[in-house]
Amino acid sequence: MLSDPGSEYMTAGVWAMGRTMDDLILEAMTGNATSVSSADAASSVALPSAQKIVHGSAGMTMAKLRTARKILREADIDPDEELYLAISGDKMDDLFAESGTPIINFDYNDKKPMVSGTIGSFFGFNFIHTERLNNDGDGNQQVLAWAKSGVGLSVGQNIETKISERPDKNYSVQAYAQMSLGAVRVQDNHVIEIACT
Repeated sequence: MLSDPGSEYMTAGVWAMGRTMDDLILEAMTGNATSVSSADAASSVALPSAQKIVHGSAGMTMAKLRTARKILREADIDPDEELYLAISGDKMDDLFAESGTPIINFDYNDKKPMVSGTIGSFFGFNFIHTERLNNDGDGNQQVLAWAKSGVGLSVGQNIETKISERPDKNYSVQAYAQMSLGAVRVQDNHVIEIACT
């Protein structure tokens, strides 16, 4: 089975590399970015506090979603640019459970959320479900909202896989995968961190 390029073993390896890519992008959004001046002096730039929505002892709410959209639109982002929201399952459940929220109403959603259990697009955001979100220093989960132009991913080498025999290991089959990439927050005002209990 291992020698088959489409084997479950190799597929699991490629999925693991995809998760590593996700982690790198999420870390770039909330971590420090590097700024280089005209004199080639590098400095570290943290995500400004104006780009952070405090938790207010609550999980994910419509009020936080509206605030995130307001901050992004005030950044003079092109109205046609796509907005995204990385959210975990329990924070999505917070939105489903909020009384009076239109998110579960098919009239306001591109899917039937109470049938599919997911949200596709709502309030101008494309929802991306992930369980890989980090916590801030206070232990609150960092739900992330961003405009497409706010984060950059540079792929030096896409995922490459090889399956071969190793003569030095009694011709055992070796599965090998590699990639080379980096991510950075390109524009601070195009990324929002939403702290949720």
